[in-house]
Amino acid sequence: MQKFTDDAGREWKLCADIGALERIKDQTGIDFADLLTDNDVINKFASDVRKIVEVLWAWCEPAATEAKVSPDDFGRCCYNCLEAAFEAVLKELPNFSPPHRRKLATDLIARFLAAEEQAGQKATTILHGDRMTETIDKALAQAETEAFDAVQKRLGIGGN
Repeated sequence: MQKFTDDAGREWKLCADIGALERIKDQTGIDFADLLTDNDVINKFASDVRKIVEVLWAWCEPAATEAKVSPDDFGRCCYNCLEAAFEAVLKELPNFSPPHRRKLATDLIARFLAAEEQAGQKATTILHGDRMTETIDKALAQAETEAFDAVQKRLGIGGN
């Protein structure tokens, strides 16, 4: 069982049981039972902040209902704790697998996180590289030229 604390100071427990597995699948379309057979399961969950909160809500819904926390309030209170909640989900996910496959599930999640980190570093390198600067400079120059031409045309001056 994993835990996270939301922005309102409420502690939420994540327990990988059949009820949670079915609620998550029914409410989000993500079937964590397929973690080891569907290459896209983690990506579907991890690539969209809304989907992360939807999964968290589905997982915590019985406790939230008991505590009289609405889905909107739950979502609002997940903003600053999202990283900790995401980590708690990833640590608990292998427990949806049969015991003999949990190590494999844990390794798969670790590999996914390593690949995400590498992709982020590569994207940052590209974003701050000379090629990106040149591309941005060209786009800005083209936009400036087009704006200048449009103003001249509107004023009825210039050769276009």
